[in-house]
Amino acid sequence: FIETAGVESPCTVSEPSAGCRLTACPPPVMVEDAGVPKDAGMPVAPNAGVITIAGGASEMVTLTPGAAGLYPVATGTMALWANSDAILTVMGVGADAPMFGVSLAGPDAVTLTAPASGNVPVASDLVVPWTGSTPGDVVVAMSAMRDGTFSLECRFEPSAGTGTIPSAVLSAMGAGSAFLSLRSEQSRNITRNGWDVTGARQAPGASAVLTLE
Repeated sequence: FIETAGVESPCTVSEPSAGCRLTACPPPVMVEDAGVPKDAGMPVAPNAGVITIAGGASEMVTLTPGAAGLYPVATGTMALWANSDAILTVMGVGADAPMFGVSLAGPDAVTLTAPASGNVPVASDLVVPWTGSTPGDVVVAMSAMRDGTFSLECRFEPSAGTGTIPSAVLSAMGAGSAFLSLRSEQSRNITRNGWDVTGARQAPGASAVLTLE
C-alpha cells in the first residue's frame, strides 16, 4: 500500500507493549446542514501509476488505477507463491507517488490454535498460540467497534509459537465483541520524496470472534 507522510488524523496511536500498535479512532463528527453542497467532481486518490507483480509461481499481474485513482482487485486460479523460496517483485512506474520497486520472499502460512470463538476476560492477558514457522513476522490483529473504533496489530517472532495481547489493551477496548485474526507477513518500507511505500506479502492463518467481558 502507499501512504503520504504528515497527513493529519483524528485517531490516536499508541504502543501498549513491544511490537504492538493500537489505533483508537473517535466516532464521526456530525456537522450542521450547510445546505446543498456543490459538486466538486470525483476525488482522485493518489497512486503510483501502473503496478506490476512478477515472479513466484504465477504469470505477471498488472494493476492499473481507475478514474478514481483506486486499484482493482486481481484474482487468479494459482497462488502467487508456493513457498518462502519464491521471490516476488512489485514495481510502480510512478505518478502522484514516486516510482518504486520492492522484492520480497513469500511467507509460509501458520495456523491459529487458540482461542476459538468465546468469552475472554479483559482483566487478564490474552495468549495467542500458533503452529508452524515462517520468514518474517506472525501478526496478530484485533479490532472492535464501540463508541469509535479500536484496531490492534502485534508482531511476533514466528519461532516463539505464542504472542501476548496485554490486558491493558483489552480493557481499553471495553466489553463487547471483538474480531481476532492471525497472519504471517513479509514487508519492506521505502521512503521517497515524502512518501512511505510499504510492500507486504501476507498469508492468512485463521480468525475468531471473541466476546470481551
